[in-house]
Amino acid sequence: EVPEPYDTFAFHPVGIPGYGNPIPKQTAKELLCISPFLKEEAIDTLWENVQQTPQILSRRDSLLALPAETLKECECYALSDLIVDGEYLEGTETEGDVQHAQDLHAKVFIYKLAAKKYRWFLGSANATQAAFHKNVECMVRLDGRHYSLSLATVRSQLLGEDGEGAIFERVLPGD
Repeated sequence: EVPEPYDTFAFHPVGIPGYGNPIPKQTAKELLCISPFLKEEAIDTLWENVQQTPQILSRRDSLLALPAETLKECECYALSDLIVDGEYLEGTETEGDVQHAQDLHAKVFIYKLAAKKYRWFLGSANATQAAFHKNVECMVRLDGRHYSLSLATVRSQLLGEDGEGAIFERVLPGD
């Protein structure tokens, strides 16, 4: 059964003989990619088929490992240090307990295909060539037209109305 507010879905067992990965071949007007691990070749593959500047949300160290030229060509954001290091802050519930960094682990590729038509891929694949072409990964594709699925809605929720929200922060070359 298709979950609300989506219209259709499909399951993609990537890396299993007979099943290709639809993400590197996806064409769209816009892309918002959430991936903790990145490789330059995969980023290049993603934006070859997207009309507007891709937006990438990732871990700060993964973004800063990309060439400066790649960072300049995309809008890149990292999970806020306040969230990543939150357990280490004085006065938190975990004070005195074993503390861990809370870095990004989600993998989501959101495409704007046409006016009010969106395609989401959720699953285990990072934005890396290994995930696109070698690894066994499981991805679910969800398509829909509801405004809550739009890139604008997701961006405002994660980046704030002005593009600089509390959850993700802009990363520029040299940061």
